[in-house]
Amino acid sequence: MRTDNPDENVDASIADTDRTRGPTQGDRVELEHRVERLRARNERLRDGVDDSRRHRLRLTALGFVGLGVLSFGAAFVLPNGQEVLYALAGVGLFAGLLTRSVTGSRFVESGDAERVYATCAANYEAILARRGLETDRWYLPTDDDRVRLFVPAESDDAPRPIEGDTSVGFGEDGLVLEPIGTEFVREVAGTGSGATETPAATVEQLSDALEGRFEFATAAEPAVDIDRGRAEIAVSGSAFGAVDRFDHPVASTLAVGLAEVLERPVRLEVTDDADRGEWLVRCEWDADTGAD
Repeated sequence: MRTDNPDENVDASIADTDRTRGPTQGDRVELEHRVERLRARNERLRDGVDDSRRHRLRLTALGFVGLGVLSFGAAFVLPNGQEVLYALAGVGLFAGLLTRSVTGSRFVESGDAERVYATCAANYEAILARRGLETDRWYLPTDDDRVRLFVPAESDDAPRPIEGDTSVGFGEDGLVLEPIGTEFVREVAGTGSGATETPAATVEQLSDALEGRFEFATAAEPAVDIDRGRAEIAVSGSAFGAVDRFDHPVASTLAVGLAEVLERPVRLEVTDDADRGEWLVRCEWDADTGAD
């Protein structure tokens, strides 16, 4: 709007020019400083999160190693339970090594970790064969929000979730163990992406983590059939060798994750499959009350 006063017209023209000229050099410098401060703050926050994660994993690793050492020592005091205690000692030491390898502060050759796991798996399989236990592998939710690996004494098409005592060891119905995959499922759930609520999303998330975050496999291609109560994951390039061995880290992580989200027993079966991948991990559950 123009007036008859020349001075007012000049002031208005200057104001219009300032509005269309854009930010000044001083504005740009201030903006750059603000961006730099935000970038530095984000880096400090990221470093803090990484340090917290490494600290938590170190404590977990120490806990596993402690379990292994205590189990090994208890085997000398309790000769009747030596089989289970020696097996627990092997699992504790292996889980400690495995957890330590993903802290990011130290690199462990996959071949070394594979040899440790192979020894533990062979010991378990020998114990199960000596006890005459079935080859079925079930991952069962418990009433204290945990998942246990259950090897039944007799074949059971649908074991119930474990209630009451969830102690690790031999029982009347079979062998109950802490699965290797438990801590890795917790690690994925604690990354900030949050826990998923469907089997399909859970399998997809865990498959991505097995490939990228943990590098336990070079490829994990999932396919979930909710109506049939089945998830099949084609796995290639396992860092721990043959996936069909006892409580393999790849298969165990997938089965534990599904048992948690489904809150029902999950049966695990692993076969070699050259058409889809080196190994096919199959997890099955009762679909009568299946999750969407």
